[in-house]
Amino acid sequence: MNDYWILMQKFLRNEMNDVEREELDAWLNKDFKNRQKFEEVKKVWELTGQFDIPIYALEEEKQKLYENIENYRQPLRQHK
Repeated sequence: MNDYWILMQKFLRNEMNDVEREELDAWLNKDFKNRQKFEEVKKVWELTGQFDIPIYALEEEKQKLYENIENYRQPLRQHK
């Protein structure tokens, strides 16, 4: 989901490169529901001029989570 939200946001902000445009077009043509969702988002953008979503680096966040888990495990191993 997140990648296509980001692509839609870039499209609406006119910040999209050719590769991203091809990705968005492929997603839009893959399923009619995708096109409907895009049109809904586009309409909201046109009416409000807003489309702010949090952009998270999923892999970075997962790595931080794993590091935090490991940091909690280490004292437990030492304590045993």
